[in-house]
Amino acid sequence: MSPDRVLPIVHVGYTTAGSSWLRRNVFCSAQFGLRLAINRQQVYESLILPHPLEFDAVRVRRAWHEQLIAQSTVPVISHERLAGSAHSTGYDSLEILRRLEAVLGECRVLFVVRRQEDLLFSSYDRYIRHGHGALPLNRYLSPTQRGRGALPPRSHAFFEYDRLVSRYRSTFGEENVLVAPIEAFSRRPGQIVRAIDRMVGRESRPDGASAMGLTFIDPTRRPTVVAVSRIVNAMLVDGQHNPCPPLRLAKLGVILRQRGVERLPRVLTAAIDRVLDASWRDQIRVSLGDRTLASNRRLQVQTRSCLRCAAYSGVEHHTVLCEPTIGECASSDADT
Repeated sequence: MSPDRVLPIVHVGYTTAGSSWLRRNVFCSAQFGLRLAINRQQVYESLILPHPLEFDAVRVRRAWHEQLIAQSTVPVISHERLAGSAHSTGYDSLEILRRLEAVLGECRVLFVVRRQEDLLFSSYDRYIRHGHGALPLNRYLSPTQRGRGALPPRSHAFFEYDRLVSRYRSTFGEENVLVAPIEAFSRRPGQIVRAIDRMVGRESRPDGASAMGLTFIDPTRRPTVVAVSRIVNAMLVDGQHNPCPPLRLAKLGVILRQRGVERLPRVLTAAIDRVLDASWRDQIRVSLGDRTLASNRRLQVQTRSCLRCAAYSGVEHHTVLCEPTIGECASSDADT
C-alpha cells in the first residue's frame, strides 16, 4: 500500500440495513474521524454497473486515487448494492468482490446485517416503492425456474450471510472484516462508531453517536400501504419490475401512492396491518426455512458477531449466542 494512502473502509451492505442512515450520520462525520470518499452514484456507475467485459479496474483505480489519499480522516466507500441485490439474490456479489480487490488491493470491510425475516420484508417494500413492482409476496418469494432463461435463478443463498462474509475474510483478511447486526446499534448508535474505531486501531471516543442525538428509524412502510401500493403499480405504474401495466399512467399512480395511500390514517389500517404482518411473516419464515439458522450459527463462529440481540434464525426463532463484540448484548440498553 502506498504510504500516502490509508486503508479505506468499504461498507458493502446489506440493503435495507441502515445504509442511508450510516452515510448521513456516521460516514460523513469528521467528528467520528470518517469521510465519505467516493460518491454513492460514482460507486454504482464505476464499480457495480459495468458489464464484466467492459469493467476497467485500472481506470477506476486512477479515478479514485486522489479521493483516497490519506487525510486526517479515514476514507469510506459505501453502497449497499456491493453485497448484491435482494431482488436478484446477489448473483453478482462475487464479481463485485473481485472488482473491489482489483481496484483497492487492500481495504477494511464493514458488513451490516439484519435479521433475514425483517430484511426480506423490507426488501419487498422497497421492490414495491422504488422498483414499482406488482408481484404479490408469494410470487416475489418464489424461486425462478432454473434453465436457459435470461434472468439468474432466484435463490435464498443471498440471505445466508456467512457465505459472502467468508469470501471477504479470505480475500482481505479476517482482522479486516467487521460484521455488525443492525439490531445492536439501532438501539445504541454509538456502538457502531466504537466498533469502527476498534477495527481501524483507534482509541474509542467517549462521545458515542447516541450522545449526538442520533436515532435510527426503520423506513419500512405499513403492510396495508405496501399492499395497496402494489395494486396501484399493477394497474398504472410501469417500471423495471412491471413493464406493461394495463393503463400506463405512471404519474397518476405515483401521486395516488404518495398523496393517498401513504397518508392513510393508522387508526383505519391498524387491524389490517396486524393481519397482513402476521401472514406475510409466516410466508417469509416458511420460504426461508432453516437455511438461515445454520448460516447464522456459522457466521457467529466465524466472526464472533453478537447476534444475541435479535432472534437470527429461520422458523424456530432460535437465539444465537456469542461473545459480545459489536452488540455487547450482555450490557444494559443504556449507551455507555
